[in-house]
Amino acid sequence: LILLDACRENPFVRHMRRTVATRSVGRGLARVEPAAGTLVAYAARDGQIALDGDGEHSPFAAAFLRLVKVPGLEINKLFRLLHDDVMDATANRQEPYTYGALPGREDHYFLAR
Repeated sequence: LILLDACRENPFVRHMRRTVATRSVGRGLARVEPAAGTLVAYAARDGQIALDGDGEHSPFAAAFLRLVKVPGLEINKLFRLLHDDVMDATANRQEPYTYGALPGREDHYFLAR
C-alpha cells in the first residue's frame, strides 16, 4: 500500500520540452501500473495537481486522517469515501485516484475490527 499526497506542481514544466516522442511533459504526476497485490492511492488523478487546502492539512490528508480512525472500515471502502470527501471539499477540482488492487481473498483494515 502506497499513499502519495504530493501537492507540488512541476516547477520546471514551463522550461521543459519533449525530446523523445514517447515522453510527455505535463502537470501533476504520471499514472502508475503497480505490481499485483499493490494499491497506490494518489491525492489526485494522473495529470492533476493536488491542492494544499486552507487548513493544517491538504484535503486528501484531512480526509484520510479522519477516515483511518473509523473502526471496521475496509481499506477499499475508505478510499471510496476519501474520494467523495475530497471531491466535495475541492468542488470537483481534485479527484483522488487509486491504481492497482489489494488481494481479494480477505478484507484489509488499518484498525482491527
